[in-house]
Order: sequence, then structure tokens, then C-alpha cells
Amino acid sequence: MLHAISARLISSFPTLPIGSPLEIGRYQGHSVTHGVDDIFYWQRARENGFWIFEGEAAIVASHRWDVKRFTLIRPIGKTVAIHNLLKKITASLHGMATENIVIRYCSPPLASYLRTLGWRTPSRPWSGNAFQDDETFPEVIWRIHNADSFQGTAYRYLRQAETWHRNRYEVRLGDLPLTDHDVDFILTTAPKARLNVTELDAFNAFIHATASGTKHLNCSSLRVLRLFSREDDSLSGVSIVGYHRNVADGYLLSHKEEPRLASFFLAGIIRHIRQDGIHLFNLGGSEDSHLYDFKHWSFGSCSMRSTQMMELSNV
Repeated sequence: MLHAISARLISSFPTLPIGSPLEIGRYQGHSVTHGVDDIFYWQRARENGFWIFEGEAAIVASHRWDVKRFTLIRPIGKTVAIHNLLKKITASLHGMATENIVIRYCSPPLASYLRTLGWRTPSRPWSGNAFQDDETFPEVIWRIHNADSFQGTAYRYLRQAETWHRNRYEVRLGDLPLTDHDVDFILTTAPKARLNVTELDAFNAFIHATASGTKHLNCSSLRVLRLFSREDDSLSGVSIVGYHRNVADGYLLSHKEEPRLASFFLAGIIRHIRQDGIHLFNLGGSEDSHLYDFKHWSFGSCSMRSTQMMELSNV
């Protein structure tokens, strides 16, 4: 039993209720976090979990069947309140959990504090070769102050991609929710050859959760951009970004496998983001070095930000 803590099923309460940390912003202590929208939690909990909150702190708890982990997903709120909430959660779970507890998306200051309480780096990989899932490599944040003209060294890869594809494809701002056609496209064009069975099941669950989230959540801050072929108007890519103040957070990017098409799609997304007055684009972390290198080297004007996955044993 979670004493003195409030909990709500995320399927029944997709967002935090009035009076929660949602009203003071999605921060972790003084750190701005990637994924300030409810869909961030919905995707990573696979639609199945609880909002747990008390005072000025909140977190989502979920059992991830695909990796067999009890997971606490990115706490938000004031530092002291987060510390108190985590103490109560772990105390309540003592003797009840049959596996180690994992907490995800901890800023370096929070991770340092958790180490003093007995938390540690996970003892086994999250999945396959991705030791800490999309926290294996840092978040990449693109600075897009002069994206109107794509001039300068930082934009050379995007300029080349536009030269290759501007007469064959176009990026359009669309409507949510995601359609069955969007989902079918993503699932049939996924790079399945690079995924084992467990990873493929997890990927499929992630996409279905994303589509479900666009139907059930407050999506007022989200934008969907689709890539279309100019030849036959066929769908060639789907992306979701969320706006929060001066930052756009990337939640989904899927496209046909074709040289430089990912860069062309991102160039179109950046143009839309810039038109809306956004200057920073957080592409999130990466599971492997190839994805991280693409995010990092495709765009010269960027910064990195790391989060950490932690584990608590003997609960």
C-alpha cells in the first residue's frame, strides 16, 4: 500500500490532476527535461501504469512486460519533494517487489543523490545491446536560430538532403490523432532486420501506445508532420513533436529507408518549428552509436544532455 501517496491509473487519468506538479512545469529540480508532454510517459509506460504524486512531485510507475522490469519513469517536481516521494515509494514496495526497481531519466544531480540511498547503475542491459535504452547515449539538442536559409557549416548535410529530395518529397503539417494508415506505414517500414524478436515486440508496442496516446491525451501542444511523395502523394514519413516554451521535443520519427531522406524530413520539420518561433529541437537520447552519430553529426549547432537509469535492489 502506498501510504500518504496519491495514485491514478494513467489510462483513466491521462494527465496529472489540478494541483499537481503539472501546473508548475515539467522540471526535475532545476533541470529542464526532455518530454514535457503526457505522451512521453504514455509511450514509455505502454499505456499501463500509475501517476503517483504527493505535494510538489510526481512520477509514473509501470511494469514493463517486455523487459520484465518494475519501472519508475522520470520524476518531476521540486528536488526535496522528489526525494521524499521516492523514499515513500521504495519503502512501500519493500518486500513486495519480485525484481529490482529501475528509475529512468534522472538528471546527474538526482542520480548522485540516489546513489547515497543505495541506487546504482543497472546490473543488466535494458534490452539487447542498448544497455540503458535511449539513455545509452545523450540527448541531442539542435539550435536552429538561422534555419530560415539553412546557411552555414552547421546546415550543410540538411542542404545536401534538400538538394537531393526537394523535387521528390514534401513535408506537410497534419492533424492528430494518428490514423490506422499512419500506424500501418510505420510498422511495415520499420528497420526490422536490425531488431530481434523481443525488440520488435517492444517497438510495435511503442507505436501502438503512441497512436493510442494521440487519441486519449491532451495533444494541444503536439504537432504531427508527414512526409509525402510528390509523384503519387503516398505517405513516406510520420513525425510527432511537442512544443514547450522555446523547445520542440521529438517523440516520433519514422520514414522510408532511402539515402538522406531522414535528413530531408528533419529539414522540413525544422522549417515548420522555426516558423512557429521555436529555437531548440530536442531529438532525445539514443539506443546505439549509429543513431547518436546521425543526430550529432547531421547538425553542427547542437548540445548534449545526459540522463541516467538507476536500479535499486533488495526491495
